[in-house]
Amino acid sequence: MDNEIESKLKDAVEFYQQSDFVSCHELLGRVLTIDQKNYNALVLNGSCCDHLGLENIGADYFYRAIKLQPDAVSAWQGLFQVGKKYPDRYRELLVCVCMKLLQFYRR
Repeated sequence: MDNEIESKLKDAVEFYQQSDFVSCHELLGRVLTIDQKNYNALVLNGSCCDHLGLENIGADYFYRAIKLQPDAVSAWQGLFQVGKKYPDRYRELLVCVCMKLLQFYRR
């Protein structure tokens, strides 16, 4: 990972920890412009979108991260959080995500 992306990700995490989800989301957008396949940026941006009430966009970021690293648990957990907040809307998704998470926790 190059230094510019690493620095921006570090700043984005600080914004996230301060609950400044708008700044975090904007900064992660710049990271993803440089590196569209950055797993950490996708997952963190998904979480930011969820906090900003943009759950559909957040779910898309989690899906993109899952496509890149299907065996990494973070994006699955993020997708679970979105589904848990809106169970009527994401019922089928939530069942599938829970099944996948069970596989992780059985290891």
